[in-house]
Formats: sequence, structure tokens, C-alpha cells
Amino acid sequence: MRSLSRHAHRLQQVLGLFVIATAVAVYYQYDTVVTVWLSDFYPNATMGL
Repeated sequence: MRSLSRHAHRLQQVLGLFVIATAVAVYYQYDTVVTVWLSDFYPNATMGL
């Protein structure tokens, strides 16, 4: 844990940027593009359950 705590501030910044990027992607509906792209890899999977 101590080795992780040394990098906690930077890790928090990176994860914060990831959350902001995810929120922007959802706002502009890029999540649907990713869902369609992923459905090509799993054609028999049922989405939305």
C-alpha cells in the first residue's frame, strides 16, 4: 500500500480525467458507437439486459 500511496495523487488525476472523458463521450453519444463496434465481436450477445 505504501508504494501505491506514493502515486495516489497522480493516480487520482488520471482517473479523474478518465471520468471526465467518459462523461463527454456519453454526452456526445459515443457510447453507442462503442456498443455497435463491440457488437461486431460478439454477434450472439444480447445487449440491454
